[in-house]
Amino acid sequence: MVPEPLVQNPPYIGMTGFTDQGQVIGSIEDNIPEGHTHSVMVGVLASLETLNGRLEKLPERYPKVQKIKDIFIKDSKVLNFIHYSTTDPTTNSFVEQVNRVVEIGGKNLHGIQFNVAWPSVLALETIRVRYPGLKIVLQVGSPAMAEVMNEPGMIASWVGHYKSLVDYVLIDPSCGLARDFDPYLVLKTFQAIKWAHPSFSLGVAGGLGPDKFDLLSLGPLISSYPMMSIDVESKLRDNNDKFVVEKARRYLANAFVKFNKTR
Repeated sequence: MVPEPLVQNPPYIGMTGFTDQGQVIGSIEDNIPEGHTHSVMVGVLASLETLNGRLEKLPERYPKVQKIKDIFIKDSKVLNFIHYSTTDPTTNSFVEQVNRVVEIGGKNLHGIQFNVAWPSVLALETIRVRYPGLKIVLQVGSPAMAEVMNEPGMIASWVGHYKSLVDYVLIDPSCGLARDFDPYLVLKTFQAIKWAHPSFSLGVAGGLGPDKFDLLSLGPLISSYPMMSIDVESKLRDNNDKFVVEKARRYLANAFVKFNKTR
């Protein structure tokens, strides 16, 4: 199944870690305001482990891959993304893995976020040709940032290798572990990327939550980039690591208020 192309790269308010459709519907139903600037990104986790029928280290966050297509909903306000990680990012293997990911995503899949430190450019060139309608998010997580010494100019330089191959660049030093990002470092990184590569859509994740958006005001990050994307994972869960719909609803509502104040 080849995803239908989106006309543009809409900024999004992301929530990751859904494991059934009821969580999605409960989180967004009657919770998206009129005149919204951002879409809602529904993120579902998958990995090479789960593709092969094995459990991940955080099993409550990973649905069985056969179930993923039934989690996504068809809604013009929603972007359905699979967030994919792998321990085998070699070019040929990675392409074959992505073929399987697109297949399990089903007809409502819009894109894939690659949680891989600087994935193979050759692999992404093949993927882009094979799936021209697929939106791709390049996660620049803590391992990727460490490889370039967390230096904004070097991050921008490495991101440039993916020009025309990815649509979004997500600065995510937390990698799903609820660690706060450094808003001043993120701002400098955004500036470096935009100066060198203005076509990229930018986003940030790490430490955000239902009632925690203060990091977006520092820098000043949100006032400089009001159309950036954000994502949250860990802080939508309870002490047993189970997804909490009420937390997701509160996060989404408060995020829309935060972005609307920048208009």
